[in-house]
Parts: sequence; structure tokens; C-alpha cells
Amino acid sequence: ITIDCVLEHLQKEQVIDIFGTVNSIRHQRMNMVQNVEQFRFVHDAVLESVTCGDTQIAATNFGLAIRDLERRDPQTHLSGFESQFQVLHQVSPKPDDVRRDVGIRYYNMNRSMDYLPSDQYRVVLKGEVPDYIHAV
Repeated sequence: ITIDCVLEHLQKEQVIDIFGTVNSIRHQRMNMVQNVEQFRFVHDAVLESVTCGDTQIAATNFGLAIRDLERRDPQTHLSGFESQFQVLHQVSPKPDDVRRDVGIRYYNMNRSMDYLPSDQYRVVLKGEVPDYIHAV
């Protein structure tokens, strides 16, 4: 709800006010955005939307969109795919920014230490000790 409100306000006013939006919504829905992680997520989602723009393609236009993405920009010499991939790289978390402490602790349960699940999004096994499974 918060992200939609921020993006709608951005479209109308060309201004981003996440703090003000959360504060306003909290008057209607107590405890909306309950912790720092959620507040940070709103910022990340808005940044991604502003950086990436609307990337949805209607299924009926998909073939045409692919052809457009294959074209190279005369100024940058990049295809649409390459340009979008650069933006994707900008908004994706860097491997060093992601905590993997649980995967490291249970190193003997991993096939490889090259790809460990992040602590934030890992699958937690219910009723198991340890509750760790290597699922990326």
C-alpha cells in the first residue's frame, strides 16, 4: 500500500516523500510499516521503480518488444537487453552486502560454499534441528 501511494504521488507531483507517506498512512492504519526492515524495503522498492521504470510487456506485444530490445542505441551502442541488464545490475544486491552467516555455520550441509542462501530469505525447516537447508 505504501509503495503504491508513494509511486502515485511521484507520478502526480514529481516528488518522493516516503517518510510523509508512511506517517500519513499510519493515521489510518496503525503500525503500517512496522520496523526498519520494512521502511528500508519501501525505499528499495521505490528506488527500483524509479531506476527501472515500467518493464512490463503485454503478451500480445512480446515479439515486437523483443525486436525493439535487440536494436542498438546509436549513441550508447548498447542493445535494449544490454541497457536493461546494466540497470538490473545497479539495483541488485551485491554479494558482499548479503549476510550468509547461517549457511557458513552449517558449511558441512552445503554442496558448495560458492552459493549460499542469504540469512534474510533462507528457507527455514519447521520442527527440524538444525532448521537449515541449502535452498537458494
